[in-house]
Amino acid sequence: MKQRKGNLFQYYTKMLIITTIASFVSCTELRKNGIEVIIVNNSSQTLKDINFYTSEKAALLLISDIRPNQKTERFYSMNNHRIDGSYILEITKNDSIFDIIDSGYYSNGFSTNETVVYDVRNDTVFVEYK
Repeated sequence: MKQRKGNLFQYYTKMLIITTIASFVSCTELRKNGIEVIIVNNSSQTLKDINFYTSEKAALLLISDIRPNQKTERFYSMNNHRIDGSYILEITKNDSIFDIIDSGYYSNGFSTNETVVYDVRNDTVFVEYK
């Protein structure tokens, strides 16, 4: 009788541990709500006054200068976003040329992609979502 109680106790202990772990994993975000922003400067000009935000304008990501042939990576948090929208990147080149790139899509405040890569060239900007 004692051995049966011991086995039953071990069984319930294991089940309790498994249930606790499963509850913790299912209630915890597996990835942060937001998008990784990568800007690659493949132009011959320094990029200045770089702003990344969404059409909802719930937060603003400011990035300092990016010199030619350099890149920067930042995480844009979307914890305060609630509706559908798009991503917007504003760039100033040589203090005079101003680009606004409106692209992508997010739904109900959640990013549908993990990463956005902006490849800035002299005359265009390529955008890739991953």
